Amino acid sequence: MQEVIVVLGCAFLFYKFLENLIRRKERIMLVEKIDSLDPSHVDALQKGINFQSLASLAGRFTSLRSGMLLTGIGLGLIVAWVLTTILYPSMLAAQGNNSYMYRDMFSVIYLAAPACFGGLALLLSYLVENKNNKPRA
Repeated sequence: MQEVIVVLGCAFLFYKFLENLIRRKERIMLVEKIDSLDPSHVDALQKGINFQSLASLAGRFTSLRSGMLLTGIGLGLIVAWVLTTILYPSMLAAQGNNSYMYRDMFSVIYLAAPACFGGLALLLSYLVENKNNKPRA
């Protein structure tokens, strides 16, 4: 077991060493490209990016996203509860006292339904955001 840990540790260190060398070369190439640019282009580029407006757009619909996500998760839990309430008595009658076999299925339902409905809610919030972000002509 110790040999495996030593080998994995050496492989990880070797990987990080190579990654550092490659990133260093990439940074040097990027600096060389920036140095070769015309200063007027650099000034125009700096003036063209307004980071404050980008940050305000990112936080603009946070409450919508979180509200839709929580609503979707809640709806998914309700759907999972309804499914298990409907399915459990029929399975119990069919299998007798061997209902422990269906616990795994119910745990999957309780995980999958909120995840699916939460994802659908986020998709819906994305569509609402895009509709509100379009410029009006």
